[in-house]
Amino acid sequence: MAHYDVYGLGNALVDTEYHVSDALLEALGVEKGMMTLVDADRQAELLGHLEGHLVKASHASGGS
Repeated sequence: MAHYDVYGLGNALVDTEYHVSDALLEALGVEKGMMTLVDADRQAELLGHLEGHLVKASHASGGS
């Protein structure tokens, strides 16, 4: 039987989905139906606005 060494390096990507209104998306400057990469500051800003919606969030493996 062959012997293999396996190494992995990287970041786990997790998509978080929230149910929000179209009005909130517009207020946050988020284009509906599009993926937008954000930096840590923008992520913190968005999550701050979504605190009341965390109960309805779902998580799934993400990335390419």
